Amino acid sequence: MRGPSLANWLDKPGYIAVVAFVAGAAIAGIVVAIVLTRGGGDGEAQITATAVSTGTQTPEVTGTGTPATSTPTPGRFTNAPDALAAYVQDQLGETYLGPCPPSATGQLPAGLCSRSLYESDQLATYVIGPPLSEGIGEAVVTRAEDGTWSVDFVEAAPLGEGLSVGKDAVVFLAGDCLNFRAEASTTAQSLSCQLDGTRARVTEGPVQAGGVTWWKLEGFGWASAQYLQPAQE
Repeated sequence: MRGPSLANWLDKPGYIAVVAFVAGAAIAGIVVAIVLTRGGGDGEAQITATAVSTGTQTPEVTGTGTPATSTPTPGRFTNAPDALAAYVQDQLGETYLGPCPPSATGQLPAGLCSRSLYESDQLATYVIGPPLSEGIGEAVVTRAEDGTWSVDFVEAAPLGEGLSVGKDAVVFLAGDCLNFRAEASTTAQSLSCQLDGTRARVTEGPVQAGGVTWWKLEGFGWASAQYLQPAQE
């Protein structure tokens, strides 16, 4: 006697329900597998957007400095303000007053304060001097590869002292860096951008061009006299 044919089995409601359940489970499994293996779909995009809007996402590191995860050398300064304060007190022998006040009433405190020119995660420059003064010089604070900061001090030239061919000049109060160009023109090719404190021999100048007074420094090129001063011994 022959058993029921396939057509007879499929005619029965119970078996049809079982087949439908198995097929549905298989389809659901395939969908879950696709979601788990994509990893870059809408869910991840929404998470990324939330992180950006709340400011919690780690910013992309640019430049040549060592990432913030580096371990600073013990006993050295891990930020520019602390390095600056220590330099004023230990090397200049003055009380550090912090940022210079824009104005003052009454007697001014004794000591030196700072006026920020430029600040980044690799470089900070400050004018240093008594409150409400022109300043006695510029502190150039740079970040080393180990994450610590050090200070170079550029002494301000005496009033009335000017540049001359054959003498050394130094980049002063440019803030971040000073462009040196192939010719005495703001449209000439930029050869390099040198940090404040860069020193070299004056070989040519002055040249008046485009409303700017230019001097040429040995090994660098032409730069604006506005950000150059005679180097102090």
